[in-house]
Amino acid sequence: MKAFLVSAAMLLLVDVARAGTWHVATTGNDTAAGSVTAPWRTIQRASNAVAPGDTVIIHAGTYLGFTVGAAGTEAQPIAFVADGVVRIDGAATLDRDAVHIESASWIRIEGLTVTGAKRAGISAMECDHITVRGNVTDANARWGVFSSFCDDLVIENNQTSRSGTEHGIYVSNSGDRPVIRGNTIFGNGMCGIHMNGDISVGGDGVISGAIVERNRIYDNGKLGGSAINGDGVRDAVIRNNVLDNNHASGISLYQIDGGAPSNNNQVINNTVRMASDARWAVNIQDGSSNNVLRNNILLHASPTRGAVDACATCINGMSSDGNAVVGRFSVGGTFVDLAGWRSRTGGDATSFVATDAELFTDATAGDLTLKAGSPAIDRGAATGAPATDIAGIARPQGLGIDIGAYESCDGTCAGAPPGDGGDGDGDGD
Repeated sequence: MKAFLVSAAMLLLVDVARAGTWHVATTGNDTAAGSVTAPWRTIQRASNAVAPGDTVIIHAGTYLGFTVGAAGTEAQPIAFVADGVVRIDGAATLDRDAVHIESASWIRIEGLTVTGAKRAGISAMECDHITVRGNVTDANARWGVFSSFCDDLVIENNQTSRSGTEHGIYVSNSGDRPVIRGNTIFGNGMCGIHMNGDISVGGDGVISGAIVERNRIYDNGKLGGSAINGDGVRDAVIRNNVLDNNHASGISLYQIDGGAPSNNNQVINNTVRMASDARWAVNIQDGSSNNVLRNNILLHASPTRGAVDACATCINGMSSDGNAVVGRFSVGGTFVDLAGWRSRTGGDATSFVATDAELFTDATAGDLTLKAGSPAIDRGAATGAPATDIAGIARPQGLGIDIGAYESCDGTCAGAPPGDGGDGDGDGD
């Protein structure tokens, strides 16, 4: 046993010793050493060489796409990091996905601008602990960021825009515990964020434990979908998101391809303002039950659609209150006002009807912060409310939690507590 421990320690030291930094530049050569003074020419050359703990510095310029199949560790992840403006030319890349990660773990992709891919700008398949951070994926054919069968995925602080036929971010196929945080998502043909368990391709067909927070999602959905779509999604937390002028649905929880209805999800402190041609601000269907709707602003520019459309059984176990809404709802296809919704669901006792003009600083200009005197100030429920708002402002600032993604304050606002990244979970990320 002692000999085994010594051998394991020696292997760990060897692993640490070989962790290194590699360089890629447009002036490089793939037969060079990969150093800062003798960089490689292609990112693929670096990807073929990486070991646990390595970092690949990609210097400014335009490159072809690359694939990653390496395995890092929790202590020694592998990173591909842009130094300056690094563009990945998806149109010139032979593979359909410009950056493709497969059968890999503990990989970070950071700071790239990926355009023109034939399918996805960045994809990850059959992976775990992949982080996609601070990238721009723009004008790719189907998806900006795509994953399949990936657990513990983090997609944060990216811009995902103008995906031609489908979604900005697409998390699919039984990948559990994804974190989709702080992204700016706009102009995509269908969903801003699509989560689909998809039982037909194997696995349990359920995405469990997702966190979707602090995303700004606007002007999506002219071809259908939802700003945030959940098909076979369970035990998710959807909080502190701003959804503005989307043209399909707002937040949807349902089962079509998923292996089970979308149950036990929490939709808390979101601001949802729908375009006049859109469907409902919140859409709950296919027996999806035991969901929480709390402290949300749910407005709609259409005179015929409204705040929540729920199937007759979807109100079972629903907990809904503290919302500022347009006064139109649907239960099992029957349209009701707020009083009728309360009667059918037994909820929303403190919710109230409100308008853009009453709530927001300047909705027409896209400023959905709360104006002075907004009826959403101090009217929310403390239960389950995030510790900070979308901008990292601590809750509450006044006498109570504000409704929606923004917490209002007069003068200097208190920020996130020490060691917290603004999401209120205290983990610093």
